[in-house]
Amino acid sequence: MAKVLCIGDFRLYAEMIALLLEQQGPHEVEVEIVPFDLDVIERFKPDVLIVNLARKIEAVGAPLQDFYTEVDGAKTLKALQTNPSLQQYPLLITAIAVEERELPRGFRYLAFLEVPSKFDYLLETIDRIAASRGHGLARE
Repeated sequence: MAKVLCIGDFRLYAEMIALLLEQQGPHEVEVEIVPFDLDVIERFKPDVLIVNLARKIEAVGAPLQDFYTEVDGAKTLKALQTNPSLQQYPLLITAIAVEERELPRGFRYLAFLEVPSKFDYLLETIDRIAASRGHGLARE
């Protein structure tokens, strides 16, 4: 069973991804919101971290001027970058109305996936990561 931590600065988006993953199981999914508790994350020992990015309504339809104020989830990426202990976990970025080319430079992540259109690929990626960490999955 894959252990997935959906981490974000906007609870609704983190919980939405968590719910979709739980429904597609078998995954053990937790949600943490910035500012997050490092001890909680360390105890959970996730196989993968998922950060969901979503362009804020007021920024839809225009080029991003400031990633950190116009994208929900941006604060989460910054918090992960400033906590070296969290960089040991593979990071997957899911996105709603945000393109990969709009990410600020310097973030290390394993995959960037638009949701819901790439949700199957997200599941495959989680399965592959979990298997590499010794947590085999059996899909129904």
